[in-house]
Amino acid sequence: MLSLIDGMEMRQNNNNNSSSTDGYVLEWPELFHLKRYIERNLYHYAHHVLGIKEEYNFYITQSWFNLNKNGTGHHNHMHTNSIFSGIFFVDGDDNCPVNFYDKNEPLFGLPLKFSFREYSIINSSTYSLGNTLVIFPSTLKHDVGVNESNVDRISLSFNTFVSGTVGEDANRTKLVLTEAK
Repeated sequence: MLSLIDGMEMRQNNNNNSSSTDGYVLEWPELFHLKRYIERNLYHYAHHVLGIKEEYNFYITQSWFNLNKNGTGHHNHMHTNSIFSGIFFVDGDDNCPVNFYDKNEPLFGLPLKFSFREYSIINSSTYSLGNTLVIFPSTLKHDVGVNESNVDRISLSFNTFVSGTVGEDANRTKLVLTEAK
């Protein structure tokens, strides 16, 4: 994969990091198996972790590479026009993780601050993840801190949407969504 990325046309973003100009890299024949791997994990996340009925099909809408060289990061943001987003870490070290942030809402409905035996992705207001595949709700704010390593941080990001019928006809909330071709 690194040989595919080397020499790829990139554009500079905020905080001087770069993204591929191609927004559909998972359509490349060379990434067929990676796309299938991500799709299997997306299916598992939507239907087995979240428990969404299998009548809904979640599919990848866009995908691109990110490059964080030494001294660059990525600003706090979320992904619009997407249901779930994801990050697949291609190369780099754990010194430049992605950081996730909650919506600053009290964890249990009251403004109480509990102490925890161990912090986890469930009970933390911020959480950092390193080299792995991460799928998350697109509205979850996240950033990448400044890369202080001499090793480039390379990741592949993607957005998704859904096809199927959501809502109910009787409540006048029915919406039929079809995958764009």
